[in-house]
Amino acid sequence: MATVTYAYTPADGVLFDVTGWNGDIRSTTSGVSIYGELNGGLVDANVLVGETFGAWAFKPGEPHKGAEAGELVVRDYHDDLFGQDTTPTDDAWLVVAGTALRIYVPWEATAIMWNISAFMTHWRQRETADSTPVAIESGGPEIYVRMAVDGDPKAHTKRPFPYTAYPTTNPGAAGTMTYHVNVLPQHIDLVHVETSVARGWHSVRLEILIPRTQGVESIKPLYETVTDVEHFVRHHVRVGCRRAMIVAM
Repeated sequence: MATVTYAYTPADGVLFDVTGWNGDIRSTTSGVSIYGELNGGLVDANVLVGETFGAWAFKPGEPHKGAEAGELVVRDYHDDLFGQDTTPTDDAWLVVAGTALRIYVPWEATAIMWNISAFMTHWRQRETADSTPVAIESGGPEIYVRMAVDGDPKAHTKRPFPYTAYPTTNPGAAGTMTYHVNVLPQHIDLVHVETSVARGWHSVRLEILIPRTQGVESIKPLYETVTDVEHFVRHHVRVGCRRAMIVAM
């Protein structure tokens, strides 16, 4: 900083001057006090000749931008949303509400990180046209989620859902068809990072695919003694979005 020449200097054997000492700390006279040189804003005289500022001296928002969103509610998605096609094409994926986020980055970013964190429970069973098979029948459409970055789905973020119910032959009572749903919660934390990213709008979203099941099961309703009846049990996923986030650096 600029050189300060104190107006008062204490000396041995001389009565201490409180006013003079305070003037060394703060004074309206230029160049004689510490706080007087810095108070009111920096000017050339406050800076040592030849002093330079490092790359870290940025305004707020210049080296870093970020955005984060989430939801306090959970949402249910059923296979009916995906029409009659049991093998839907890639464009049949749907965006999960509350997970879509978009920000504008005003400079070329050294790196951008996209992230989605969510909790999910689901229902996925075998698919069979015979409601009371005499032997195990497996198969059925698979359920997936994935993350899309700037509208482009990232293959490494694609996650399948396991079977929730996998009866051997006739599942019988409805109670045996539901016991797994509440004990198979899943947590996903999907991350994608890119370097040297162009300035502009950038987005992230979670997408879901639930092909419609055509299977039937012979189920005895809870608390009933009637004969088993055939039911279509639709696949579904319940999603709670903990966080959708974009960080640019």
